[in-house]
Amino acid sequence: QREKAVAADYAAATTDAQIKAFIAANASHPLAGIAELRLADAAYEAAKYADAQTGYTKAAAILGNTAFGQRARLGAAVSLIMAGKTADGEAALKPLVADLAVAKGIRAEAAYQLASLAVDAGRNDDATKLITQIASIDPAGQWAQRAMMLQSRIPVSAPAAPAGDTKTVSPAVNFKATP
Repeated sequence: QREKAVAADYAAATTDAQIKAFIAANASHPLAGIAELRLADAAYEAAKYADAQTGYTKAAAILGNTAFGQRARLGAAVSLIMAGKTADGEAALKPLVADLAVAKGIRAEAAYQLASLAVDAGRNDDATKLITQIASIDPAGQWAQRAMMLQSRIPVSAPAAPAGDTKTVSPAVNFKATP
């Protein structure tokens, strides 16, 4: 009966104030975590990244290592990046990528976010490694496809000349003028 009542209260909460009241009344219930996730998503969409990060962090604490909890952890990390705290966001993304218990879609998106940051910062070797990792996490997923497009932004470097080879190579064919 209690679960039915909590579910009914959750369904009835439609405004931000009602959702916040629901969370306060049911702080440790998984639906409170989902409610926190709803508020965090709304804050993110409104470009209120600090509020979104706080909400995602609260949701993750309630939801644990469930799919929604993992999504909340990803949201918190991306919100940090969007708020200008790139180093903190990267630090939060790395454990998501490394944790094999995290859903492959979440891991791949976290790796994509890291790869995108690496490309933007000119860390092309890091980006290439992450793109390869995305392809191994979820080769048929949307993040692998996006990673392939991201890879096209990485400049191709010319192979280095062998060390100690300083002589100039002459062409194999010479054209001579005939008299």
